[in-house]
This record gives sequence, C-alpha cells and structure tokens, in this order.
Amino acid sequence: MSLGYNQNLERIERLMEQMRSTSSHIAHELRTPLTHLQNRLYNLTERQGLEHEMREELHQAVEEVHKILGLFRTVMRIGEIESGRCVHQFARFEVRPLLEEVSEYYQPLADAHHCQLLIDAPAGTPLFGDRALLFQALANLIENALRVSDRGPGIPDNLHATALERFQRLEGSQQQPGFGLGLSLVKAIAELHGGQLCMASANPGLHVYLCLQPT
Repeated sequence: MSLGYNQNLERIERLMEQMRSTSSHIAHELRTPLTHLQNRLYNLTERQGLEHEMREELHQAVEEVHKILGLFRTVMRIGEIESGRCVHQFARFEVRPLLEEVSEYYQPLADAHHCQLLIDAPAGTPLFGDRALLFQALANLIENALRVSDRGPGIPDNLHATALERFQRLEGSQQQPGFGLGLSLVKAIAELHGGQLCMASANPGLHVYLCLQPT
C-alpha cells in the first residue's frame, strides 16, 4: 500500500511539473511574436491622418497586448523561481531600508486610496536573500491590498491554498484587474527564501503575511 501511494504521489508531482513547464514554455514562445505585434500596433498609432476614434482603438489594442506580455513575464518568472532556474543574488542586508523603500514607492498610491503604510521593524534587523525579489513580493502584496481593500468576509480558511494557485480568481474577485498570479509569485519568492506565505481571517477582511526568518 505504501509503495503504491508513493508512486501515485511521484506521478502527480511529475504531472504538475510538466504543467508548470508547459505554461512557461508557451509563455516564452508567444512573447516574441506578441512583442512584435505590440510594436507594429504602436507604429500604427503614430501614423498621420488617422481618425481620432481609430487612434484610440489602436491605443487600447497596444495596452491589451502590454497586459498579456506582463502576464507571460509573470508566468515565466514563477516557473524560473519554482524550478530553481531563477538568476538571483542572495546577500545579507537590513530589512528596514527595504521596507522604507517599498513604502516610499507606494505612498502616493496609498494616499489616493486613503490608506496608511506603517513600518514596524527594529533598525539593524538582518535578512539573507535577494533584495530585488523581496521588493517585488512586497510590491505585489501592497498592490493587491490597495486594489481590493474592503470590509468583506475575506477568504474562507478552506480556500487559502486555492487562492495561492496560479490563475485562481475566487468568487467576488472577478471584477478586479489582474490574472490571479500575484499571490502565486509571492509564494514562489517566499519559498525560494525558505519562508512561506500565510493567510488569516481579519474579521472582516484578510491578513496576508510574508513570513521569513531573519538571519
């Protein structure tokens, strides 16, 4: 029984890895032709004599292609991190300057949403990791929080794992922009650093924690 169970687990893991590899491969193969399409559409917007309505339609098409390219970049990034193919630069640095940098970057957006960004970190707290990747992870969490902040029920405990999967858009979030990849990317970055992404009900709302061990 144990042998058969282990074999099934290995088979499931292989299938999941194949799916991850396939999605990353498709994203890689389509990125170049889509970039060419975006450039051609942009060149069309610069043509003289275009009617205003046609120019606006072309601008919208350029923006849609830009969003799709962003999606592909994120899929490829997640795949690189999960497979260990991510080029990263681990080093020791202080946590607080990183948090201050993220806060300064997003403070205008927070002000526009009438939200506060508070930092509670002792000076000198060390961390070993890739600073750029951790900035990206924190940025994703802040953008998600500002975009979907409300007084709603949050995410039920039994759906926390589902919310961290790729392309998952839970009920009630379909009207929000995005492709359901933000938390998947943060999760991959957290696990690369030996940490985890945790969720907890805030009653109302949801708490999301990027949990890393100081070193």
